[in-house]
Amino acid sequence: MSATRILLVCGAAGVGKSSTAYEIAHQLADLNVPHAMIDCDELDRVHPWPPPGLSTSELSRRNLGALWANFAALGHTRLLLTGVFAQGPGKIVLGCDLLRGVLA
Repeated sequence: MSATRILLVCGAAGVGKSSTAYEIAHQLADLNVPHAMIDCDELDRVHPWPPPGLSTSELSRRNLGALWANFAALGHTRLLLTGVFAQGPGKIVLGCDLLRGVLA
């Protein structure tokens, strides 16, 4: 089995992360390179926020794990992951906490 390759596209809200990832996805598709793209904004879009009884990242972690399990079962080994990985003012978290233990 091939190792999972992840391209993490992160930055502040509204700077073009999704547009950049969509363009990368189109270019990969043009080259016939299998891949999956996940926008982390959609992993935890619920009300109330945060979900009762869960940490602020737990729902995202669970949903990312479920989605990736399905993609991996189809043989995918490349993931484009977009999101604003921020924790507190001025601190950027590179998605490692979200990815830890999810992508096996």
